[in-house]
Amino acid sequence: GGGVEWGHNTHELVSRLLSAKMQREGALRVLTTDGEFYSLTRQLNMLAKHARGLVVPDDADEYLLQNHEASGLGLPSKNLVSTDGLHIDYVSVEPADTFPSRFALAAASRSGRYNFVYCSQVAFATQQTIIPDINTFSSSVHTALSRGRGPLAAPLQDPDDHPYLVVDGYHAFCAVPTTIDPHQRVFYLGGLLKHAACGPNAAFVTVPPGVRPRPLLTGWLADPAVLQPGSEGVRMGDEAEFEKGAALMGGTPAFGPALGVFCEVMARWVVLGITVAGVHSHVMSLHEALLRRVPAEGPISKSTLVPVQDEGFRSHTVCFRLGSAEVASATVSLLGKHGVRVDARGEVVRVGFGFGHSVADVDRLLGVLGECFGAAAPQAPPREVGGEAAGLG
Repeated sequence: GGGVEWGHNTHELVSRLLSAKMQREGALRVLTTDGEFYSLTRQLNMLAKHARGLVVPDDADEYLLQNHEASGLGLPSKNLVSTDGLHIDYVSVEPADTFPSRFALAAASRSGRYNFVYCSQVAFATQQTIIPDINTFSSSVHTALSRGRGPLAAPLQDPDDHPYLVVDGYHAFCAVPTTIDPHQRVFYLGGLLKHAACGPNAAFVTVPPGVRPRPLLTGWLADPAVLQPGSEGVRMGDEAEFEKGAALMGGTPAFGPALGVFCEVMARWVVLGITVAGVHSHVMSLHEALLRRVPAEGPISKSTLVPVQDEGFRSHTVCFRLGSAEVASATVSLLGKHGVRVDARGEVVRVGFGFGHSVADVDRLLGVLGECFGAAAPQAPPREVGGEAAGLG
């Protein structure tokens, strides 16, 4: 591919990619989902609010601007805003099993003509994997985007003229086995805080082959040569240059400590024979131990369980939809008082597992569920976990 660039968080990197596409084409035409993390959704909402304030719409435009769901009636996407400089459409992440085909259908929209496409591999709130295979997804979306340009459109020669397809893999990195063809035109985002467990302030994005973003939102480190001996620095009116591999940088970096920890952890994984596939297998065995014994009724039960996906691409978090954010929050609080740490996003309670957990932790969880909400399902002999069975060998 085109290499890896580093930043302090995915929002920083995405903001620079958005500004790069804006700088190149003078407008943003975005296709995304209704299930992205709050930082991106908040950013797009603010851009939409700003764009609405810059136009004086006629009656028809006013209807679409103030009733953004109206433009999506009968279509696979809904519109957030549509002006000359900014157009944002979004697709529902649910149901997850039909998401890839629905998203590709939306990408083919002639009215969309999208130049920036953003989608999570795993939806953060429900932990449903909505992109089971990134290579297949990338190919289908780019094919659809080409159809959306129309048969008479001139071929795109420069890699930066193609739409940017960004996949947010934060909730999958170091957890869900993922393979990306280096020739795919996809930016893959991730960070070191969650499953990598190496601390905050470090995120990365893989850059597709030949792509050289030139973001409007930039800093001195995007061209570190300006501080080299003999350089005249940056003067007013100078053309901004960008160093390959550093184009998305800002100012003085602070991701060194987390990146150093990550490198050390990965080196130890190699020595110990630990792999992402092995960790995933171990976690799936814990899922099985929980799911076959979880109570039939109650807040954390089969009746509230978010549909469980295929083990091959399932995220490491089992989720339960409780009907309201208040009930979810109260459930998290009650379990916390019994020593079980889970969290909630809206109405969904998320129960996460990692390579540090064991069947004993599942037993403890089920016992607490019984204490809090009534008798748990009868205990069954757990599948053996350890050595190769744990996937850690």
